[in-house]
Amino acid sequence: MEALNTAQLEHLRYRATVNAGVPLENVEDFASRLRGTDAAEITADAVELARMFTQTRPAPTGSTAHGVDHSQGRGNRRDAAPLDPANQLRDLIQAQLGRD
Repeated sequence: MEALNTAQLEHLRYRATVNAGVPLENVEDFASRLRGTDAAEITADAVELARMFTQTRPAPTGSTAHGVDHSQGRGNRRDAAPLDPANQLRDLIQAQLGRD
């Protein structure tokens, strides 16, 4: 009877893991960490453990926040005007024609 209880508990752990929304690649590791002796305890542990790993952190504020680098996507041409679709198309055509 012990093997059946072990198998049932393992099934409950996997079921609670899937119900907690754990990504497939983490199911086995997550399920192995769950504790409890019945469905209610295992489910509660799964919910708590999932909550711990899905909490969102507040965005940094003040001097610790990083500024936005508006030059991204324009190479090293910091003095260049922002590229709009027309300019991008022009640059692409010129590059294809060898007129950089």
